Parts: sequence; structure tokens; C-alpha cells
Amino acid sequence: MNSVRTILAQIFLGLLITLFSTTNHALERANLGPGGVEANDEALHVDISADGRFIVFDSSATNLLPEDSDTNDDVYLLDRQTGELELISVNSDEMKGNGTSDRPAVSDDGNYVVFASGSTNLVAGRTSGIYLRNRLAGTTEFISVTTTGGQASSATDTAISGNGMFVAFRSFSSNLVDGDTNGKTDIFLRDVMAGTTERISISHAELESDDHSYDPCVSYDGSYVAFESEATNLVDDDFNGDRDVFVRDRILNDTIRVSVGGVNTEGNNDSTTPTISSDGKLVAFNSYADNLIGAADTNVRGDIFVRDINAMTTERVSVPTGGGEANGSCYSPSMSPSGKYVAFFSDSSNLVNGFSLGEIYVHNRVTNETTIVSEKFGGGETTSIYEPEEPVVGNDGTVAFSSEADDLVETDTNMVYDVFYDPGSFGMGVPYDQGAVIQLSRKIKKLKKRIKQAKRKKKSARAKRLNKKVRKLKRRVRRIIIA
Repeated sequence: MNSVRTILAQIFLGLLITLFSTTNHALERANLGPGGVEANDEALHVDISADGRFIVFDSSATNLLPEDSDTNDDVYLLDRQTGELELISVNSDEMKGNGTSDRPAVSDDGNYVVFASGSTNLVAGRTSGIYLRNRLAGTTEFISVTTTGGQASSATDTAISGNGMFVAFRSFSSNLVDGDTNGKTDIFLRDVMAGTTERISISHAELESDDHSYDPCVSYDGSYVAFESEATNLVDDDFNGDRDVFVRDRILNDTIRVSVGGVNTEGNNDSTTPTISSDGKLVAFNSYADNLIGAADTNVRGDIFVRDINAMTTERVSVPTGGGEANGSCYSPSMSPSGKYVAFFSDSSNLVNGFSLGEIYVHNRVTNETTIVSEKFGGGETTSIYEPEEPVVGNDGTVAFSSEADDLVETDTNMVYDVFYDPGSFGMGVPYDQGAVIQLSRKIKKLKKRIKQAKRKKKSARAKRLNKKVRKLKRRVRRIIIA
């Protein structure tokens, strides 16, 4: 009798796992035009705010908004609360950029969006580079500034801190900071309020890296920046000859390697694409190393790991709910700012029952459940041959991604990459007084208009006084956000 009960209990548990792992997410699309019209061209490079309310992406569609009728890639933001779509790649006078703008990243509260652009009309005297859109103040600022006030010859891989005050990017330029002589692509961080740039991809002894670095991501307050690098001299004990993931601690002026197991076992294969928690203490990354969790890693596949820097532990999160390991490759991780959720892509057939093609999954690190996200409308596995890409996840577990599949929503006939999201609840909030920031930003915007008027009338003394007021208000905003 006891054995029968045991078998029934196991069957019931299996049914529960299947139920919770394959719950239909009723996906929706973010890149729709007026009246819900389908986009007439692709949308890619997705990011999401901490509370899941705002989704940003780039698109070359010409029918998403009336003010955008050209075929250049532009950056958009969807406000899920109001349903409004906003053009982000505009200048401070709300004029659309005249070149390609893409690869956006959004702050935790959705107020700041950074992106790359080749436009010549976003900021006077600037062309190709990294730009920051302040949605509250209605301003657009050039970020990839050289030591002499010029613009970097190259800049990409944009990332933004949760509070929107720091922007990270990758560049081959040698004139963003003094003493850049390594001839390699480096990671840089721009302090928006201070107007300064520092190099992040340096060793713990502050030496230049001896190879290229990529894919930066930034903690909430900008104190920690994670990145991947081919360099061998960022830490003393790097002997594996593989790409590794590092974190630059700007408080302690230290660089540590996080793609390790146990106390400090270096990975025996490449580790890439980091994503960092809000507090900078957790880093998720992809790795083909099989020695980060000891003998338990036997699948000979790329997996997703999370490193707890303080606890000096590494866990694998690309696993089925019931335990075991993925039988396929897993990559493109995205961790929620809280560190609770990790979304990723996998072509495994055993993560969730009934799904064997390339799919987007999300793992809950608290409950240890892995669920499917990219299921087709009505439930089940998509029949599309196109694999979804670039998942991102918010604190509420909302996952957004891009896909060319035509059966994820009820009616999809445009045959291009769209941006999809799970329309769960949102509202985890941000840790500061948004109302106060909004009021101050509006004051700054008004003062800047008055400064322009004063300059046109050649009243330099008045413009100088107004500029002083703007600087004081910006300092107040900074104190509120960073507090």
C-alpha cells in the first residue's frame, strides 16, 4: 500500500511540475503601430525596465508612428501601463534622428534610454556614437566623448546603470581616457552627471588589458561593472587561455574574475555574456566550462551559471525543474535586477516537457522552477523554424524577446522579427522618490528653454545664471537617485 501511495505521489508531483512549467503565457507584441497594425519591418535588440513596465527595442519599420516614415532603424519605448509607443531616437527638440539608431538599454525606472546612432542631428557637432535620452527632461546627450571633447571613433555594446546615471560601452578608440595604448577594444564607463569617462577593463593593479573586452553590464548605482574579456592579465592567476567574465569594483578599485567555481577554480573553457544584479553581488553568464560546479556538469554543453561574489559560490540555473542537466546548449542569459529570475535561450529537449526546439526559458532561483516562455498561442511548441533571440527579464518575471515565429500570437502575418513579451503584472517599483525626480526634471527642461532664449538674445550673463540653477537641480536629482 505504501508503495502505491509513493507512486501516486510521484505521479501527482510530476503533473504539478508539468503544469507549472508549461503554463500558457499568452504572449503579446510590443512593436505594433496605431490601432494595433503589424509592423512592416523587423524589430530587434530588446531591453526591459526593472518593474517590467517599459520595453525598448529598435526597428526599421515605417508604420509604427506617424513621425517615422523612413527605413532607418530607430529606437522605441513601449509603456505597457498606458499602451503608448514613444520614439526615443530624437534630439532635444523632438526631431527624429536622420541615421540608424539601435541597440537600446533602459534604466530601472524607464526614464533613461541609451542607444547607439549614426545620426548627425541628435546633438550639434556629433555624428556616430552613444547617446542618452532623458525622457523626463526631454533631452538627448552625447556620451562617447573623448578627453578633448571630441567623439570616439568607435563605440558599441551599450549598457546603463539602474539609476540611469552611468553608461557603459565598448570602444576601440584610444582617446577616451589618457594613457590608452594597448590597441585593444576596452570597456568604458561614463558618469553622466560628472561628465567624466573612465576605463573599466583594467587589472586589479590598474594595468591596461592585454586583449579585447566585450559585453559590459552595470549595477544599479554604477559601483560594479561586469564584462567578458580575452585578456590574461586582469587577475594574477589567469592561465586558462579562454574568455572569462570579470567584475570591476569601482569602490575598491579592484578587478575580480567571476567565471570561477568554488573559492577560485578557473573555468576550463570560454565564459561570456555576463548580466549583473542591481547590488552587483550576483553575475549570471554563459559558459562551456565543465568544472564550475564540480563533477555534476557532464552534459558537454554551454550552460548558464550564477556567481554569488560574497558567498563565493557558483550555481547552474539552466536546469529542468525536477533536477538534472540540460541535454542541449543554453546561452544568452538575462538576470532580473533582483537576481531572482534568469531568462535564457536553449535548444534542449528536456528542460520542459513537450518542448524540444530552440526556445526561451526563465528560471526562478527561489523556487528552482524552470518554465517555458516562447510557447505558441493556445499553448504548445511553436512550429516555426526560426529561433527566438535576446531574452530580457524584469523583477516581476516578465520576459521580453524577439522572434520571427508566426504562431506566438493569434494573428501574425508580417513575416519579420517582432518583439514579444509575457503580459504578467508589473510594479516592483524603484528605490527612490520618482515624483521628486519628475518635478525637478521638468524644472530643468524649462530652465534649458530659457537658456536657449537668453543665448539667442545674446544675454550671456542671464544664461550663465540659469546654467548655475540647472547644475544645482541636477545635483539634487543625483542625490535623490543615488541615496
